[in-house]
Amino acid sequence: MARGEQISASDTKEHWAHLESGAGQLFQALHNGRVASSILVLRSAHTAYFHSAGTSPRGMRIGASHFLIYDVCRELFH
Repeated sequence: MARGEQISASDTKEHWAHLESGAGQLFQALHNGRVASSILVLRSAHTAYFHSAGTSPRGMRIGASHFLIYDVCRELFH
């Protein structure tokens, strides 16, 4: 929202519901102690689904999203 993106309250509630139920897992890339990129992954017994993501302007400049996607894939499938 700070970058002008439209995010509804229902989206936020849905994300929290996934996390609180254990169906969702949040992965984050930090740069100098600040969140540069985040990915919400939904999990099942057999697979994972990239649900949503966000990256800060600084994270965009340093490629944090690409790094995080790669690292999440390594974590989930190795």
